[in-house]
Amino acid sequence: MQQQAENIGSEAVAAQAVSGKTVLELFGFLVVIGFPFRILGATGFNAKALEQTVAGRIVKAMVGFVIFLAALLQVPSLLGLPTGW
Repeated sequence: MQQQAENIGSEAVAAQAVSGKTVLELFGFLVVIGFPFRILGATGFNAKALEQTVAGRIVKAMVGFVIFLAALLQVPSLLGLPTGW
């Protein structure tokens, strides 16, 4: 019985580690999407207001799509498939 409890405990810790890693990866993705607005904010513009406009949301969506497309195109090389066109 003690052995089963230890196994369940280690699985719970592993699940927490995986979910924590996923959250950090998602946070990194969100930071990259907001990067153009950080640059504009550093130059003196109101980055938060720009980010909340329709144009800002379109820019964020486009940056997110480009990152998604780059990740999707990386999959064949990770699987060891030929990547030359």
